[in-house]
Formats: sequence, C-alpha cells, structure tokens
Amino acid sequence: MLYCDNGMYKIITKEGEHYGVYVLRGRFSDRIYTIRYISLPSHDWVNKTSYYHLTFINDYLTQTFIQNAILDTGEDMPQQHGTFTLEKNIIDNPINEKWNY
Repeated sequence: MLYCDNGMYKIITKEGEHYGVYVLRGRFSDRIYTIRYISLPSHDWVNKTSYYHLTFINDYLTQTFIQNAILDTGEDMPQQHGTFTLEKNIIDNPINEKWNY
C-alpha cells in the first residue's frame, strides 16, 4: 500500500490494483493509530466501493493491525488481522507502479 500526502492511496497486489482515499487519526509513529479508507470501485469487489477501518498497534516488537470492512451495499467483509511494516513512500505518482514478482 502506498500512502500519498494528499489523502490518496494505492494498493498493489498480484490480483490487481486498488485506489481510494484515507484519513489518518494519529500519526504513523504513534503506538496506536487508526486509518479509515474508502476504496474506489474495483473489479475484485464486483465494482463496489468499500469502507475500511484499520487499527494499527506498534509495540516495537510486533506491528499488528485489525481490519473491519463493509461494502457499499452494507455487506460485512470478514474481519482480518495481521502484521505490517512501514517504510517511507518515495514514489510521487504511484499510477505506473506494479506488483513485482
């Protein structure tokens, strides 16, 4: 996932690319912070938009997240959790960025 300073993001996966907007509550450097996302329609989700609410926990030994999401039709998506890492985004325009195999 690439975060841009203007509130836009791009997710790059083997299956496809996803774009949307986000709002950060807190800072990426905080121990706990949340990000709310609204994705643009994607073929992966039958051209539906989705809303994600992720909580990130950075305890310096393990970086974990919890995700809750719904589709624009009100359908809940299964809760997800996992680990993450953060790196500085040095890409100004992610449009042409692709998944590297």
